[in-house]
Amino acid sequence: MAYKLAQDFFGAYNDFAIHDNETFVEGFLRLAAQRKWKVGGRTYRRHWLACFGVPYQPVEYDGTDDLSTWQQLCEDTSIHPVPDSITKCKKALGRRTLFINLRDMMKYRRAREVYELHEAAEILSADEQRPPPPRRFNNIEELRKYTRKKGKSFPKEVAKEDGFLKLLLRQIV
Repeated sequence: MAYKLAQDFFGAYNDFAIHDNETFVEGFLRLAAQRKWKVGGRTYRRHWLACFGVPYQPVEYDGTDDLSTWQQLCEDTSIHPVPDSITKCKKALGRRTLFINLRDMMKYRRAREVYELHEAAEILSADEQRPPPPRRFNNIEELRKYTRKKGKSFPKEVAKEDGFLKLLLRQIV
């Protein structure tokens, strides 16, 4: 598995080859130095996660000044009624009583987008249904238990870089 990850990761850099005698980590550190990625910087952290096969796909919510984007976020997290201003949306999403597993949220977003594309193109199959939104937990302990049992943790470093995910981030450990 680690060998396959190394091949996939380092193979993406045509001008870089990992040496036979160096470890995966040594290879990454050499690549980072060659590319001048600042240790601990955003680019460095993203590539560090990628080299271990941790997927990072930013949530498509980059319209931070777009009310409809924030309202969609509220809809996706089952916040009803949907607030009528960006400030109210951010407050609702940032409440410490909102508990949603981030991996489930990302999976739901992708599934919903596929459904909506099929719906718009009028190519829905007979058994294709709109995916249900991710489960909202009653408290942090329920979320913690579920996350650990299912192995559905999400890298904190990645979540902190994404404005939306950052609002939903909760202490699981």
